[in-house]
Amino acid sequence: MKRRIIISFFCIILAILFSLSGFACKNKNDSGKNGEGNSEQPAAENIVPTDYNEISDYTEGLHIFNKTATEKIFIKEKQTDYVIVIPNEDNETVSTAAAELTALLQEAAGVNMAVYRESALPANSKYISLGDTALSYGVLIDTRINSNGYIIKTSGENIYIKSKGDHGVLWGVYEFLAQTVGYNCVAYNEWSFDADTSNVPLYDLDIVDSPDFELRIANNGCIYNNESLAHKYRFLLPHRDVYLQDSEVEAYHNFFEYIPKRLYESTHDKWYSVDGTQLCLTAHGDKAEYDALVNAVAERMEAVIQKDTMNRMVLTFTQQDINTWCECDHCRALKNKYGTDSASLIMFMNDVVPKVEAWKEVNYPEKDVTYSIFAYQRTLNAPAKKNADGTFSPIDQNVVCHPKMSILYAPLYQELVYGVDQPENKAMYDNIMAWRAVCETFGYWGYTVYYTHTNLMYNCFTAAQDIYKFLLNELNPRWIFDQGQNFAPNHTGFIYFKMYLESQWQWDVNRDYRELKKNFFRSFYREAAEPMMKFYEEYATHMYHVYKEMKQGMTVYSHVKFDDETFPFRMIQQWLGYIEEAKEAVKKYEDENAPLYKILYERINLESISPRYIIWKCHKDKYSTTEWEAFIDAYNRDADMYGIKYDIVDG
Repeated sequence: MKRRIIISFFCIILAILFSLSGFACKNKNDSGKNGEGNSEQPAAENIVPTDYNEISDYTEGLHIFNKTATEKIFIKEKQTDYVIVIPNEDNETVSTAAAELTALLQEAAGVNMAVYRESALPANSKYISLGDTALSYGVLIDTRINSNGYIIKTSGENIYIKSKGDHGVLWGVYEFLAQTVGYNCVAYNEWSFDADTSNVPLYDLDIVDSPDFELRIANNGCIYNNESLAHKYRFLLPHRDVYLQDSEVEAYHNFFEYIPKRLYESTHDKWYSVDGTQLCLTAHGDKAEYDALVNAVAERMEAVIQKDTMNRMVLTFTQQDINTWCECDHCRALKNKYGTDSASLIMFMNDVVPKVEAWKEVNYPEKDVTYSIFAYQRTLNAPAKKNADGTFSPIDQNVVCHPKMSILYAPLYQELVYGVDQPENKAMYDNIMAWRAVCETFGYWGYTVYYTHTNLMYNCFTAAQDIYKFLLNELNPRWIFDQGQNFAPNHTGFIYFKMYLESQWQWDVNRDYRELKKNFFRSFYREAAEPMMKFYEEYATHMYHVYKEMKQGMTVYSHVKFDDETFPFRMIQQWLGYIEEAKEAVKKYEDENAPLYKILYERINLESISPRYIIWKCHKDKYSTTEWEAFIDAYNRDADMYGIKYDIVDG
């Protein structure tokens, strides 16, 4: 396999430091009870991985791949007759697609492809057309694809990659590379190609591919604000590609950005909650003040839409990130009537949205905007009732969302280590069904890491696929943001594997977990794949035991007991043994390919942070004073070097 890995300056620093980062210390009591832990805890070597839960496949996906090799030549001995043609009009994303296509083909097969605007295309050229060129007008886009879907079509000797939206062209380029030169990307810094790319036939391609979740938002700090890295996963950046915003109104928790206290509190105090932490969406029952607040929010939304030049699709109106709501008499009366504070939010937006839509139809009729509110904390529950037959109905028509509204469902305190169909998540299941009764359009904001124990694995790996399938089967949400460690630049607890799974399942939710796992570990860890997979499987299975049998740590804000019973020292030592085995497996590269060795060592050593974190939390008594000081020094040095964050809740 031909491979490519990004080598960062960070890796060079690692070259100097990794020899100092040893962590294996002698157990002060190898044969005693402190080393063994509770005898009822299953030994790590006897753990059987539970790969996935069964749930009905999503049957509405659009992923059609037809490919036949022809007698014609696309690449022969690092030469090609083909060029790339893009539209005359400037388009940043299509230009990026052309740049990615040229760079990756050069890397894979040594060819240098010229890029032309269509007006400058030499006569009689064989070409790959990207986007809406005039040359592609006769090639029809399948109307079933969404804005991020694409088609790839061979017609005669030419190839066309088209989409309804700009990003679909870029995603189509990545698929074209996969079909022609075996491009296989498992991380933003790890991709490979088939061994034989020196001679590639022209393929007759007829591909129609559309992501199951139309908008898939980058979810971890290593890619959260980096467009080129996020695109490797076919993720979008939330603030650039999805949500409408301006310099003052951001995408999330923006009540006070629409209605800043510094501008309005002195003259419109009824616009704010009793405790001042949120807006009051009833204006304390004052009709004139309520109408003025509706108009103020509508006008501010109009200003955001007017400033948008990127055709972003979602405009949010979401409460401050604190678990409060207005407690005035009128807000409490609505909550008593409807059973949830989401009622006042829906009713308020039902008055705002028609005003903004009427203005938009006059001024920007071409813009298609969805107005999104949070189902989160005090507004998590839907204003709906359960019927005798198990279905749900809105309490009344006042809380049925306007057709242009959407719910961004964010189940912060649910047990996301289980599927929605599992008994542990019955409340979540019912609430989703209830929301379906009052709203037509949805987004999903999930959570995939602990915020109490940042460096401990949160095992939602396979549960994510179950949740995604359920959401698609029941709600067909338009966009998804499965929040990870967006606050940290680097990650432990096999989060890079989790990112890969999420990117694959958000595109095609039915992809096979076992095949994805095999592809990731072989690509990301090379010869160290086997010990790293053993470590992952034993760690993941143990955490599932902690959830299911010990009833600890099921939600991202719950706590896990750090003691011998929950995390036997012998088990942690075995996991660290896999790390050492993995390092030994790639040691041959130390002389053969030093840059590659540094990167593989970094990836392996990064995953040692999590078990070392567990030792730090509960196994100090297994070390002598000198050993413990050395252990802590090495742990802190590595954690700081990698940019690993400590617990953000309990320090």
